[in-house]
Amino acid sequence: MKKMDFGLRTLFFCFAMMPHANAGENSWEYKDWSVSTDSETVHYAANGNTVHGHKFRLIKQVGQCDRDLLLITWSTHEKGLENFKGSNATFQFKIGNTWLQRESMLGLVGNLTPYLTLANFGLVADKKLISLLEKGHAIEAIIIAPEELAGKFDIPEDSFSLDGFIAAKLKSREFCEEFASRVRPLAEQGDAEVQFRLGFMYAKGQGVARDYSQAVEWFRKAAEQGVAVAQYNLGIMYHGGQGVAQDDVQAVKWWRKAAEQGDAEAQHNLSLAYSRGEGVAQDDVQAAAWTRKAAEQEVAVAQYNLGFMYAKGRGVAQDDVQAAAWFRKAAEQGDADAQHNLGFMYAEGQGVARDYSQAVEWFRKAAEQGDADAQYTLGFMYANGQGVAQDWIQAVVWTRRAAEQGHAKAQRNLGFAYRHGKGVAEDYMQAMVWLGRAAEQGDEKAQKSLDSMFDLAREALAGPKPRWSKGTGL
Repeated sequence: MKKMDFGLRTLFFCFAMMPHANAGENSWEYKDWSVSTDSETVHYAANGNTVHGHKFRLIKQVGQCDRDLLLITWSTHEKGLENFKGSNATFQFKIGNTWLQRESMLGLVGNLTPYLTLANFGLVADKKLISLLEKGHAIEAIIIAPEELAGKFDIPEDSFSLDGFIAAKLKSREFCEEFASRVRPLAEQGDAEVQFRLGFMYAKGQGVARDYSQAVEWFRKAAEQGVAVAQYNLGIMYHGGQGVAQDDVQAVKWWRKAAEQGDAEAQHNLSLAYSRGEGVAQDDVQAAAWTRKAAEQEVAVAQYNLGFMYAKGRGVAQDDVQAAAWFRKAAEQGDADAQHNLGFMYAEGQGVARDYSQAVEWFRKAAEQGDADAQYTLGFMYANGQGVAQDWIQAVVWTRRAAEQGHAKAQRNLGFAYRHGKGVAEDYMQAMVWLGRAAEQGDEKAQKSLDSMFDLAREALAGPKPRWSKGTGL
């Protein structure tokens, strides 16, 4: 099974979409941009030029004033957007002469009126996007995928003025840093979400000196008030022994509390604890049950693990069809291991009809993400013309990528390619280099080939054997 990183999580998306109910607000406007605040977040935004309800908004959180979440709000009269909640959407942006594509997630969906639905798409605004926004005069945005989601919007595109953006960005940071000083008083008054925020600030050293014991204290206060992400993070602190003695039993206790509230990552970590027997008795059936809960909430690594469990019959009855189905779900979210395994299942006809062209497609997706096994297999399929036209040059390209990552079979095949001049110029020195690297990892075929090359080299160095004349001799 593959694990997910045991990392702290923030409420970045939650706060961005759900401002604190009792917060006092400040506001500021300059040209086409406005800045508004509450006790935990600062929003700076511009309205769409075409459609009422369209908004392009960036959000900072207390303790993360150097980071922006981009929240794009689109409106529609169509129904059924709730069915897409949590799914990914691809936006295309144009700023000046530059085009960008970014993946976003559909978050909250709500009704502005009985006939008008608002949908929020969230993504982290990277440095390149922010830099272009600072230099541009306007930004055009359009949803381009998936088509069935884009088709739900009356007008899936709009443009937004950037006149005033830089001033609004500076003002939003000013407000954010000012509010950082107000966090502790709110936390001490018992505000559970602010207690979580303060814990996160101490854990990350954002706005305060890093102090894991303080992080644990404030996470615990929020966790005891039922904040699921605080319960999850408190489990992380116990698991890693940060600010508290390492204790997997306590980690499991807090993950379970968050998992029972539906926290998908806590469900996944609880499944790993059961799988490994850490903090709880080892139990594959419980591991599979919690993995399924996380997988059904679209956690890609959990979908991969559930596919693995079905493939191996761990905690569930062995079922290649179910394995392929869950690998596909994770693969479609971009999980390279799942893409590789789905490619393998197509190549072998396990759980799906054998289809080499589909195998090549999924191996390629994993290979392009740097998966060495997929790169090796894709090279093999090019060499043998399976699912793709035979192409020794492409075979060498992908085999080399795997070999450079230390993949022994790829190193051996690259050595063979150099020895026989397949896809590259024949080069015995390069052949011996790559066969040698594979042999060092215990590859017997590479060692045999290397030995035969040494034998040939010794014979060549020895020169021709003497020829004895015929006769009776002395």
